[in-house]
Amino acid sequence: MTIEKAELKRLTVQNVAKRVEALKNKSTGEVDRCAGASQALKEATRGVESVKAKWKRDLQDEKISPAMHSAVVEATEECLGSLRNLMLKYETAKQQIIGEVRMADRAIDVCQRIFDEEEAKIKAIESGEELDARPVGQHPGSGIASQRKAEESIPPKPVPPKNTIKAEGGKTAKSKVVKKKKNG
Repeated sequence: MTIEKAELKRLTVQNVAKRVEALKNKSTGEVDRCAGASQALKEATRGVESVKAKWKRDLQDEKISPAMHSAVVEATEECLGSLRNLMLKYETAKQQIIGEVRMADRAIDVCQRIFDEEEAKIKAIESGEELDARPVGQHPGSGIASQRKAEESIPPKPVPPKNTIKAEGGKTAKSKVVKKKKNG
């Protein structure tokens, strides 16, 4: 490996890590935004529930009619359902973004590991150490095709027949398979 190749790989990985880090920072802001929206919706739900309780007290004190109470309760329940759905949507989005942040952390860790490996290669090349045992221009060794041919040349192990049963003393005896004849 040449020093130019290692430096190019190191710079590429560094660039990828910076971009992933920027996306991670943006996602972290989104997590905070979703958490804030969810909290605001939770507070709104509490407010609507307190209004619903007030209407129930007004019905008990006979300040409103039962028909009006049922209409108000129906509208209030619809509002509560919508608020709960939005709250669930933001909680789900928050969890998804948290997963994306964790994946970005993992990607940054991998980039850091590759960067460190390439940095070590560059230092080794600069100090004159050999990373590969083979001289430049020499073939790296046998390929996959030659390895497969070598594996195929080895005879397979014998497989015992399926219809054998081990008898006492370790000897095998063939079992008799009875076939039914078709009538007709």
